[in-house]
Amino acid sequence: MVAEDNILNYSELPAHALVINSVTDPDVEMGVLETISKFLKRQPNIPFINDPLKAAETSRDRNYQRLNKMEDVLFSTTIRLTVDEELLAGPAKKVEDMGFTYPVLVRNTGTHTGQTFVRAETPKALTETLEERLGTEIYLIQFVEAFYRGKYFRKMRVFFIDGEVYPVVHHIDDFWNVHGGNRKEVMAEHDWMMEKEKAYVSDCHAYLGDEPYAILRQLIDIIGLDFCGVDFTITDEGKLLIFELNPTMRHSFDHARKFKYLIEPHRNITAAFNRMIENRLA
Repeated sequence: MVAEDNILNYSELPAHALVINSVTDPDVEMGVLETISKFLKRQPNIPFINDPLKAAETSRDRNYQRLNKMEDVLFSTTIRLTVDEELLAGPAKKVEDMGFTYPVLVRNTGTHTGQTFVRAETPKALTETLEERLGTEIYLIQFVEAFYRGKYFRKMRVFFIDGEVYPVVHHIDDFWNVHGGNRKEVMAEHDWMMEKEKAYVSDCHAYLGDEPYAILRQLIDIIGLDFCGVDFTITDEGKLLIFELNPTMRHSFDHARKFKYLIEPHRNITAAFNRMIENRLA
């Protein structure tokens, strides 16, 4: 465990040929990322995977600030703030003065997999949500309505691994907060949804088309990480609407147990990560 610069002053670290940085969330581990960066600078000849300072740039608000101005990219307005007494003195007006319109999404910083995620439809609902979070740091996120086929919500994911794009999932849902746990309730009951996902994971370049795929390729260079994930959809206007982009996304075969067509593309992801390690060691 890395904490309070301990690895900078510890003389009994074993010899190592490669550093794999698995610290990923700057909301909760910024100090650790900075320590790892100092450690790597002291050992310039040791190869590493995932520059900690580049990982530090993948918080939701920093992604909004640096990606929202890209042509054909839409990253919802995302502002980080602390819920304090000043904010709670008329929170709805203050949020509206920031430029937000309803619905507004609220989530605590440093949380994932939909935890703490709320869609506030009205000023009253927003006020109640903020009052429940007094003393916490949150993200305010502008909700963007991007229906798929007029009534569904869609989330596609790719991993960037060593400069290449690997499709992960193409999840279609009837609920706005699209997460893997919902699959068995919607996708498993609709063959056409699974056919769409099969097409996507088989060849996401062909599925997305040249322009959206080219944007994904641009993001690899902008983010600069050896491994990270991107959750996104394509709007009716053809924009790449990015929900999340960071190296915090885990790779697992949980969904592949039921959706067997995911096994091969998931194995390709595992193989790509292993090749990256082998390449660094070589």
